[in-house]
Amino acid sequence: MNSTSSIRSKELTKLLSSGVGGGSFQSYEGYSTDVMLDELCGPPSDGNNGPSSLSDLQATFKSAIEKLLAHRDVISAKLVDVDKQNKKIAAKFNDSLREPEKLLHLISAEMDELEDRFTKVSSSAVVIGDRLAIIDKEKNRARETDELLEAILLLNAPSTTTVKSSTNQLYTTLKDPHKIHEALGIVSKLRDFADELSSPSTAVAVQEIHRLNQALETALLQGFSDAQDQELRGVANSQDMDAMKQNAASLLAHGCNDLVTDRFVWNVIKEKLTKHAQFLRADESAADLPASSHPSDDLLQDLDSLTAKVRAIVKSQFAVIHRVFPGAVAPSVREVLIERVCHDPAFGLLSHLERLLGGNGMSDKEYVATLSVAYEKCCGLVQSIGSFPLDTPAESDRMRTFLTVQLQVLFGGHRQRYVQIEQDLLSQGFDKTLSMIKWPPIPSGKNKYKLKEQAAKETAKGHQITSPTSGNIPSNTTSLTSPASTTALASPRDAPTANKPEPLNLFYQMLLPISMDDTMPRKFGRDLQESTARCDVVLRNSELRVELMARLYTSYCHAFGDEYLGKMANLSHELVQEPLLCLESASNFFVVLKVS
Repeated sequence: MNSTSSIRSKELTKLLSSGVGGGSFQSYEGYSTDVMLDELCGPPSDGNNGPSSLSDLQATFKSAIEKLLAHRDVISAKLVDVDKQNKKIAAKFNDSLREPEKLLHLISAEMDELEDRFTKVSSSAVVIGDRLAIIDKEKNRARETDELLEAILLLNAPSTTTVKSSTNQLYTTLKDPHKIHEALGIVSKLRDFADELSSPSTAVAVQEIHRLNQALETALLQGFSDAQDQELRGVANSQDMDAMKQNAASLLAHGCNDLVTDRFVWNVIKEKLTKHAQFLRADESAADLPASSHPSDDLLQDLDSLTAKVRAIVKSQFAVIHRVFPGAVAPSVREVLIERVCHDPAFGLLSHLERLLGGNGMSDKEYVATLSVAYEKCCGLVQSIGSFPLDTPAESDRMRTFLTVQLQVLFGGHRQRYVQIEQDLLSQGFDKTLSMIKWPPIPSGKNKYKLKEQAAKETAKGHQITSPTSGNIPSNTTSLTSPASTTALASPRDAPTANKPEPLNLFYQMLLPISMDDTMPRKFGRDLQESTARCDVVLRNSELRVELMARLYTSYCHAFGDEYLGKMANLSHELVQEPLLCLESASNFFVVLKVS
């Protein structure tokens, strides 16, 4: 088996030579089992005869199998040796890794310990920093307290020598006219510090501090007013706007929010609206004129001018407020401005409305008409101001809500008065319309029976009585009204009885034109429409609107339904009453009901 010269198959020789000695397994790559079987079963390549019988072939296969088994044992032994060598090498490699692993665990433990130390050091540093900050704060507080106390002593007993030799920065700042903003902050601190001392020995210093505080506030307000005056005159530059902003910031930081806001608004009112006083005085003189001169027309023109001026003022000053005041204070300043231009007792909208609507000689109808126009103009002003752009949507919503409240305040008293006046005007209009109708008198007493006897005689004679139409009714019987009449609706029962019998069908001929006259229903509807139109304007967004609308329609139903249509139906019913019954009574009854 060691020699392969007697082997007939080259493929078998190739297979047996793989893995033997120092050979590699690469010789096995070209091996083919089919070729090996062909070589073993076929004739040899040297020309000798191959296996001639089955026993020869069996011997050949047996020899090849034995050689392959022996070769497998050799390969298995080599694999065992290789496995042993691999285990030895792996053991050595693992032994070599144990030491680095120990070092790694040691380094990790040391890093954890180092991290803990760093954490402790950091915590200690934070604690030390906090303590140092507290110490530094206390140090600064002590230094500031010392300076404040020294300044109070200087203010308490000032002398020329002491003042000249003093190095106290607070005191020198107070006396420096160019450091007015810093001085105001120092005065605030001195005031609080002096209040804490509350010692009788520092009474002079306390008085001096209050004097300085008043003087500094006055100086800052004056500087603010001077800069604002330039802006209101339209000649302001960037320095004036910066001066306004700086003075306002100092006063706001000093707690003078109301003071600087009132000064700002008063300057606007004084500069922009006092010129309108001549207009108002002219209105006052017009109010003393006779009613025929219609002074309310001039006052409404003045209201137009005033609302236009207010709109322009608010628009320009909103821009100034945005530039001068901080965002947290600007909304309240805008609201104070709106409130003053609306309710200023001398120049605001309220004073003009009182002149316009407070005249004693004004009739109710003129009052409601003027109130409706004035309210509509003020609503337009409010909507215009509410549409001005602001910094945030929340501020815009707040401004619109505030404007709505101011509008309610302006017209609150007039609305209450308007509700009653509007009801009275509508009732008066309905009464006037009803008084224009001349209802026919109902035949009563003997006249009814005379009319019945006359109708019976006419029927016996075969006289055909025809119902009159609208075409043959005299024009003077269509309305039968008296516009100048001032009497209310009179009951037909109260009508005087005629001395002579009424002609046949006179009652029907007088009632039919009234039922056919459509001008009366239109007058009722026109009066109601005018009242509801004014109600929609004056009581817009008010709870009183629903209540007044209900009352107006109730009055309409009573006047038109009960007094007019009800009276028409009752009089029509008289046509079929027994004393008046005749051949045409039923047809006349339905004709009147149909046309009415």
